[in-house]
Amino acid sequence: MWVGMEEGKSSNSSSSSSSGRKKKMKRGSRIISYGGGCESMRRCIIVSICSIVAMIWALSLWYPLVTVVLDRGGFPLHHDQLPGPCDDDSIAVVVKPDPPPLPPPMVLMLWAVWCTLGYSTTLLHNGPNPNAAAATVLVVVEPDPPLRARRKYKSNGFLRVSCNGGLNQMRSGICDMILPLFRKHQVIFFTKTDTRIANNGIPVELQKMRCRVNYQALKFAPRIKDTGDKLISILKRSGSFIVLHLRYEMDMLSFSGCSRGCSAAEAAELTRKRYATSWWKEKEIDPEKKRQEGLCPFTPEETALILKGLGIDNNAWIYIAAGEIYGGERRLAALRSEFPKLATKEMLLSEEDLQPFRNHSTQMAALDYMVSLAGDVFIPTYYGNMAKLVEGHRRYLGFKTTYQLNRKGLVDILDKFQSKNISWDEFSVQVKDMHEDRKGQAGRRTVLPLLPKEEDYFYANPQECLPD
Repeated sequence: MWVGMEEGKSSNSSSSSSSGRKKKMKRGSRIISYGGGCESMRRCIIVSICSIVAMIWALSLWYPLVTVVLDRGGFPLHHDQLPGPCDDDSIAVVVKPDPPPLPPPMVLMLWAVWCTLGYSTTLLHNGPNPNAAAATVLVVVEPDPPLRARRKYKSNGFLRVSCNGGLNQMRSGICDMILPLFRKHQVIFFTKTDTRIANNGIPVELQKMRCRVNYQALKFAPRIKDTGDKLISILKRSGSFIVLHLRYEMDMLSFSGCSRGCSAAEAAELTRKRYATSWWKEKEIDPEKKRQEGLCPFTPEETALILKGLGIDNNAWIYIAAGEIYGGERRLAALRSEFPKLATKEMLLSEEDLQPFRNHSTQMAALDYMVSLAGDVFIPTYYGNMAKLVEGHRRYLGFKTTYQLNRKGLVDILDKFQSKNISWDEFSVQVKDMHEDRKGQAGRRTVLPLLPKEEDYFYANPQECLPD
C-alpha cells in the first residue's frame, strides 16, 4: 500500500491528463471505482481489501509510535438514556513511550456514535493523571491548545472520519487520504463506529487499561460534577438513600412496545410514535408476549410491589433516576403511596441550579449517573445500558449493593399474586429468594463465544479489575 502511495506521488504529472478517467473493477457483486491516479493493479488489489483492521495496522507502520484501539464501551452515555449521544462508544489512541525529550505516553478517549466534539467536551474535561507511575498516562478528550493554534482555519480540533458502513466500504485510497491528515491533525475522531471490543479473550492488561480509563481518567466537566455533588450532599443529609432507575419514559415504552398499565389512547400514542420513527426497525410488537419474556421495564405499580417484596423500608428516601415518567404523577401514585419519600433532581435543586441543564437531557442523565454511584442501594427496573454501566462501576467501587432484577421470574410471581394465586407472604419470600445472589456480588461473566451479543457485558462486571 505504501509503495502505491509513493507511486501516486511520483506519477502526478502522468496521471493529471487522465484525472477524469475512472477504472472499475468488479469484485463479487460490487463495482469499485478508483481515480485515474490508481493505475497500478497491485495498488487496486491492496486498496480493495483495505478494512478498518488494515488501516490500523498501516497507521502503526507509518507511525511506529501509534496504536489505535477501537472500544465500544465505557462511560454513562448512551442513546436510550441520554437519549442520543455516545452509546458508550469510544476510540482510544494509545501512544507508546518514547525516549526523552519526547512527550510521555497518553491515552485519548474519543466518544463516537452520534456524538459531536462540542457535546463530549461539555460533559468531560481534562483531569489529573490518576497514576503517574503507570505504563500509560491517562488523559481525557479535550485537545491541548497548541493543536488548535497550528491551524489557521476554523476547526474543532479533530479530524472526523465517518465509519458508516465500515471503513472497508471506503475503497478509494483511504490510507492515502488518512495518513497526511493524521500528520496534520494529530488526532483522528472516528464517528459511527458500530464495532465494540470483545468482552472476553482480551489480554488482562488491556482490560485493566479500559477500567483505568473509564473509572479513573474520565471526569465530568466541573459544572456537572459540582451540581451532582450538591445533589448527593442534599440526599445524604437524611442518612442513607436508595436510587431507583425507573425506566418508564415515553421513548422507552414506545420503542420496546411495552404498554402494560397504559390506557388505550396511551398505547395508541406509543405505537404511532414507534411507526413515525423511521430508523426504528421493529414496528409490530406483541406487548404481552414481550412482557412474559422479561423484556419490558416494570411499571411504577409493579415496582412498588417489588420494592416492598424485597423488604425496602417504606420510610427510606428513594431517588428516582429517570427522565419524565410517562403518565406523570398519576402513574407514580401507587409507588408514592407505598414509599412517600420519593425525590427527583427537579425536587431537590432550585431552578437556578437546573437552568444550565435544561434542554440537555444527556447532562441531566449525567447528574443521575453520579447519584446512582453514590446511593447505598441501586435498583434498575430495566437492564439497559445505563443500568449495566452503573452496576460495573459500583462493583469497581467496592461491590456496592446493586440489584439485577429477574424480570422474567418476577413477571410470573407478580401475575400469580395479582390473580390471588399466592399470598403476600409467599410473594415476598419468593422475591427475596430470587435475588439473594443478584445484588452485585463478585462473580464471573457468562462467556458465549458463538453469541457475543448475548454474553455478559464487560462494563457490567469488569472482573479483571476486581478483587476475587
